Amino acid sequence: MNKNIIEKIKSTKNKNGVKSYFCLPDFSAYNSISEVKDNRLFFTAMGGGFVHSIDLDNPKFVRDVKESKIIFTDQPPKPIYKKVKLSIDSIGEIIGYSLQERKWNGWSIVQVELDQVKKFNELSVKSGLGDHTTVFKVVDDDTLTIEEEIDFNEETQSTVYESKIIKSELIEVEGKKVKTFDLNSYNWCWSEEEL
Repeated sequence: MNKNIIEKIKSTKNKNGVKSYFCLPDFSAYNSISEVKDNRLFFTAMGGGFVHSIDLDNPKFVRDVKESKIIFTDQPPKPIYKKVKLSIDSIGEIIGYSLQERKWNGWSIVQVELDQVKKFNELSVKSGLGDHTTVFKVVDDDTLTIEEEIDFNEETQSTVYESKIIKSELIEVEGKKVKTFDLNSYNWCWSEEEL
């Protein structure tokens, strides 16, 4: 077992005793550490996906750690957004911002401005897919709501819904602050395309 690497991975911040991530020295190309077991480091790409592992005595890995080409950290990645075209199902396209180097099960994590929320609502209704679970209600310039399925009542044979509140948040895009909303990134399967 490579004790030098084990020492670099150790952390008192997490219950499993190891750091949360490893990445490149410029804090890009993040990987989430799952565990260290049987002299192997188990990890996934940021946002999930298949679990990979590497032997802690792998010569290239040892050399990259020793030369600081790979670093271990508990610091989460800085969010970097890129302006892109977004689509979901066959509803149509809107313009928004995609979180770079991170995905949710392979799908884009997105933020959009209020005008694009309204455009999405129009496209959703036009497509015939618009209902209370796919159209966002604009409460005010800083608040949206949408109905989410939370349960199925066997006794009444009906779906139980709950109103989810989505607050605006400021993100940084190319040095500028932009007020946006998260359109269910961790529930809906958004695709992106270059502008």
